[in-house]
Amino acid sequence: MGGLFVGIAAPRWFVDYYEVPVGFAAWWLLVLGLAMRDSNGWLRGGSPPWRRVVAGVVALLAMVSMVGNERFETEGVVHQERSFFGVLRVISSEADEAPAHVLRHGTTLHGLQLTGVNLRRLPTSYYGFAGGVGLALQGAARKGPIRVGVIGLGAGTLAAYGRQGDLYRFYEIDPAVIALAQGSEFFTFLGDSRAEIDIIETDGRLALEEEERLQESGWDVLVVDAFSSAAVPVHLLTREAFSLYARRLAPGGVVAIHVSNRHLALTELTFELARSVGLPVLELRTASAPALNTVSSRWVMMARKPEHLSSLLESVSDAQRSLRLPRNHVGLGLPDRFPSPRFSVWTDDYSDLFGILAPP
Repeated sequence: MGGLFVGIAAPRWFVDYYEVPVGFAAWWLLVLGLAMRDSNGWLRGGSPPWRRVVAGVVALLAMVSMVGNERFETEGVVHQERSFFGVLRVISSEADEAPAHVLRHGTTLHGLQLTGVNLRRLPTSYYGFAGGVGLALQGAARKGPIRVGVIGLGAGTLAAYGRQGDLYRFYEIDPAVIALAQGSEFFTFLGDSRAEIDIIETDGRLALEEEERLQESGWDVLVVDAFSSAAVPVHLLTREAFSLYARRLAPGGVVAIHVSNRHLALTELTFELARSVGLPVLELRTASAPALNTVSSRWVMMARKPEHLSSLLESVSDAQRSLRLPRNHVGLGLPDRFPSPRFSVWTDDYSDLFGILAPP
C-alpha cells in the first residue's frame, strides 16, 4: 500500500514530497497510541502527566522540524510541480543583482536565465561562455554550422549558442521539464535560439541507438549532462553507452560529459570508461567567471583520436584568449592522474555506486 501511494498517488496529489512528514507524523501517532494502550507502557493509564507533556512536545518539535525543512521552503518559488521523476521548482531570484529565473530539480540546479530583455539570450551557470562546454562549443563553431546533441534538457541553456544553420537536438525523458523549457513564461532559451531545435521526449541512450539504426549523421559535439544530482542514470555511464557515444560522433567530433557533482567522484569513472573503449580523454576544470555569468564546472572530453582532442584544446585556448580569461582559468586533468583504477569498469550488467562516493 505504501509503494502504491508513493509511486502512483503522491505524484498526482502532491507538488512536493509531503508524504515524508505525513508518514513520520502517522508513525509517531501510532507509537503514542500503542504506548498509551500498553498496560506496561511508558504512557499507560495512571502514569505521571509529565510523561504525556514530554511526548507531546517531542511530537510537536519533530513535526515542525520536518515541515520546516529546507526541502519545503517556498520563498521565491513562482512555479512548482511534481512528476514521476521528481519535484521541479522555478525560483525567481537575483543573479549578481540581475533578476533571473532558476530551475531546480530537487536541490540540483538545472538552469538559470536572466530575465532582462538584453540579457536573456546569454548562457549562464555551468553552461556560460567561460565554462568547459561553452568553450568547446565556441571552438567547434569556428568550423561553420555544427550539429549538437544534448542528453538532458534542463532549461535549454545550451540553445543560446545556436546560430543560423546549426542543429541542436535535446533528449529529455521528463515531459514536465520539456513543458517548462519549451512552452512556459519562465524560460525562452529554446524560442530565442537561431538554430534549428529538436526535442526528443525519450531516454537519450535509446534515441542515440535509434539514430544509429537509421544511419543518421553524427554529432560534432555530443553533450551528456545528466549527472549533477546524487541519483545518476547508471545506464549512461557504462562501457556499452560510451561505445555508443563514440559511434555517434561525426569525424573530428567530441563528447562532453558534465561531471560536476557534490557527492560522486565521476571523473575517474569516466576516464576508465573511455579507456575501456579505446577513446582518448581529458578533463576541463574551469573556475567561476561572474562577469560572464559562469560558475565553476568540470567536464570530461572524449574523442575518437588524440588529434581531435588536441584540436579541441587549441580552439578552447583561442576562445579563452578572445574572452580575455586568465591563463589559469582552465585546468587540465589527464589520464595519468589515475594510473591504476580503484574499481571495475561499469557495464550494463555491473555498477558500484559506493565505489565512486566522493570523500567528505
